[in-house]
Amino acid sequence: MLSGRPAWVRQFAFPATSASVPAARHKVEELGVQAGLRGNDLFELVLAAGEGLSNAVKHGSPRGEQDTVTVTVSCYRDVLGVEIRDQGPGMLSSPLHPPEDASSEGRGIHVMRDVTDDIRFECDCGTCLLLVKRIPKRRAR
Repeated sequence: MLSGRPAWVRQFAFPATSASVPAARHKVEELGVQAGLRGNDLFELVLAAGEGLSNAVKHGSPRGEQDTVTVTVSCYRDVLGVEIRDQGPGMLSSPLHPPEDASSEGRGIHVMRDVTDDIRFECDCGTCLLLVKRIPKRRAR
């Protein structure tokens, strides 16, 4: 889905604290707007990114604020890629189904899958989450 050379790439990092997540989510939102996302498409990107950012802080940062979460946003002609990389131990696998009980946890990956066009995980040194959202073509007025 991400092929060719991106039109632009922006990268930023933040200390792995929950207090840092809203500003990081806002930065992803600004870059989504810059790429041409609007309305529901932008909302879904920000929702997925917020889940991924929170997971990186909560599950992928064993040293807390000493760890860093790095975000790379790449804009291609028709898609936007948001890569979230943490410094944790990685994941063994990603769950296929949401939890059946009334637990308030364990649904984030499923939400991200539901609202993005593609999602990928790479677990080598930490976890690297890639969220992909199509950029709709705008009609000329």
